Amino acid sequence: MAALIQPGFILTLARAQNPAPQTKPSTGAPASPAASDDGKGEKPIKFRREALTPDQQKRYDSLSPDQQEEMRKNWERWQNMTPAEKKFMLEAEQQRRQKIQQEIDDSIKQSGLQLDDKAKDEYTKRYTQERRKIEKKLQQEMEEKRQPLLKALVDQLKADFQDKSSPSPAPSPYASPDASGTATPGK
Repeated sequence: MAALIQPGFILTLARAQNPAPQTKPSTGAPASPAASDDGKGEKPIKFRREALTPDQQKRYDSLSPDQQEEMRKNWERWQNMTPAEKKFMLEAEQQRRQKIQQEIDDSIKQSGLQLDDKAKDEYTKRYTQERRKIEKKLQQEMEEKRQPLLKALVDQLKADFQDKSSPSPAPSPYASPDASGTATPGK
């Protein structure tokens, strides 16, 4: 799922716009090819804002245009997944939510706070919002660090593979033994 979108949101949208397949009462078979387990012959359902619940519409409308576009792309990816892939994603999302809930419970315990249900719900909401901000910041920092490293990698590979296309062997940046067996730095 895209980092810009709350991971569980697309799954909620999927359930809202494509409810569980209905079966024929007499045979128990899927009512349509779109409900079959093989994932073939399915026609993706077009994303429709109108099919969302009022709360989901409000959340969707609060997204920036770029985030809404990312949501539509995620929707298309979801519609193109096989039932097995969807099941895997749902299970992964459930595990992620359980892990976060455990972290929230641990943080309440560690803080020594005694919260009633309403305060605990507010604490959970705030923890989740702040955690999302932290994760977004960490992703941005990681991407900023990754880009120069990837550029250096591509440059190194380019040099290595250009050298391999020539008849002479490519020099190694690592120390290698010379004819006498002593290590000499690469050129």
